[in-house]
Amino acid sequence: MEQSLPVTHFQHLVSRRFFTRAIAELCRVVLDEPHRADAWCYLGICYTETGHQKEAIAALTTAWALGSTSFEVPEALGCACLRRGDLDAAEEWFLRALRELSLHPQGSPREGQPDELPSGETAAEEARVGRGSILRNLAMARIYRGNPEDARFLLEEALEETPDDMLALHALSALQMQLNNPEAARKNIEIILATPQAPRWLRTVAERNYATLQAGWPVTA
Repeated sequence: MEQSLPVTHFQHLVSRRFFTRAIAELCRVVLDEPHRADAWCYLGICYTETGHQKEAIAALTTAWALGSTSFEVPEALGCACLRRGDLDAAEEWFLRALRELSLHPQGSPREGQPDELPSGETAAEEARVGRGSILRNLAMARIYRGNPEDARFLLEEALEETPDDMLALHALSALQMQLNNPEAARKNIEIILATPQAPRWLRTVAERNYATLQAGWPVTA
């Protein structure tokens, strides 16, 4: 390639959920620049989001082998393992992501931008959001294991880091319904419904759960 594409370009594509386009571009990048751990990382994330977990794990393992210190790599590996139903591996990667985040709170120079590090304020924000995301995903693994109390604790901790995380709030409200705490669940669902930025599918599920609570039915998530 004539010019190396910055990681921010791929972050933008992923945030807009343009996964097919991102995969096509990232495949070209890793072919021309096979040592770019950040490109392998985002390629793996895109594969995970499109349901190709085998390819995701291969790409993310390559990023990890290249020496990436980004917490996004082990977190994404945890997500891929979680979607494959490998709970042991998923939890191991999520815990490793938390350790990586504590060891490298400032991040690391990005491939293609070797002199660029996030500013102190930006790095702190990325670390906060990253920790919240990892805790939420770890909570999901505990839910699948059948440990709702552990999951509830992790989700509450995640929301302390990222109170605007609608996915964590939704998971917590579902757990509160399961644990027969309808008032707490109702409060959190009302927050989701009052948030215009909440995804449409999430609002639909929240509306259904809210109607269930209003009807006073015995609730299960």
